[in-house]
Amino acid sequence: MPPFVLKDKEPRSIPIPKLVLSLLIQLKKEHNPDCPYLLIPPERWKVVQQTWQKMRQEGRAREWQNWRLVCNPNRDFKKVCKRAGIETDEKLYLHGLRKGWACNLAEGGIDQKTLCELGGWSDPSVLNEYYSKVTDANKARARQVLEDLMGE
Repeated sequence: MPPFVLKDKEPRSIPIPKLVLSLLIQLKKEHNPDCPYLLIPPERWKVVQQTWQKMRQEGRAREWQNWRLVCNPNRDFKKVCKRAGIETDEKLYLHGLRKGWACNLAEGGIDQKTLCELGGWSDPSVLNEYYSKVTDANKARARQVLEDLMGE
């Protein structure tokens, strides 16, 4: 079994909505028991195992990287979006899910420290620069908080 190395060697716990959890449980019930990864198709898992065995036989096991588990995640993500009827003028990238997740939580009022911990950012400046942007909704919420404080 090829290793899976956690980023920064630190496990993270991320809260999952009940709907997502129920979908993951359903996927697990339908999943191929020979593959330990829920979202890797059986044919891809076979290629991963072959690659891992070859690298081990050649004495290159230390060169293993997590990216070898998936073939082209952005391509696959774009295919899934197209099948789902998702259309946008923006370019679709898998990393956009992370950005959307962080932006939605920031706009929902989740504090920066919690976002950094959940998202794995050790430096809040990265979160500020790329993920938590000022939006019209946030400006309106700030104005409402000030009006509430002033009794207006």
